[in-house]
Amino acid sequence: LTDCYDRYGIPGPPEDIVVLDVAPPSMLDGEPEGWSTRYVPYNGGGVLPEWLLDTPERPRIAVTLGTVSPVVTGLGTVHRIVELAGTIEADIVLALGDADPRELGELPANVRATGGWVPLGALLWGCAAVVHHGGAGTTLTALDAGIPQLVLPDGADRHLNAEAVHRRGAGIAATADTLDATVLERLLTDESLRAAADDVRSEMMAMPSPADLVPRLADLARTSAGGRAGDAA
Repeated sequence: LTDCYDRYGIPGPPEDIVVLDVAPPSMLDGEPEGWSTRYVPYNGGGVLPEWLLDTPERPRIAVTLGTVSPVVTGLGTVHRIVELAGTIEADIVLALGDADPRELGELPANVRATGGWVPLGALLWGCAAVVHHGGAGTTLTALDAGIPQLVLPDGADRHLNAEAVHRRGAGIAATADTLDATVLERLLTDESLRAAADDVRSEMMAMPSPADLVPRLADLARTSAGGRAGDAA
């Protein structure tokens, strides 16, 4: 950021640095690393399909692998879910972004693909549960929706996110190899998972919003500016 500092006449990074921690405190293994801030899902714009606005007649499970995993590891996990679809009384929605669902073959009657990008937050608000890869944004968006999640981590920080969900009781951590009909059935029927997920959602709603932190950030900026002015004098 040297060029940016030079442009505004700033000698370097400020000494007063604040971390905004969007993790719900009950999901942490310790204290928040800074100021706790409510996570507000933002998934970009998009046209919602009409069926998404309808109240589902039976439980709906969303399946997403985020933006990176389909490119890096393919749709192997989704293949397994499609194989198991006929064993559960639920509708499954595949939110695969730009990935081509045709490689999955003919989909069972209770499985549909969104056909492009759909804002995840809007999708999850109509779902009873979600299966995903463990990305931080997906994990937090599912917690914001208050629904149980089945996390199948595949690298990076995703194993940590899966463990946090499991430890809090808001979902299940598993692997593609251990995924079976029993796991999917538990995702839908285990009321303890749903209660924990709802508790975390309530916790998140009680956290300060980004807008609530603006006065604190302004005070920090004024204090930091005053300190620099004093040093210069």
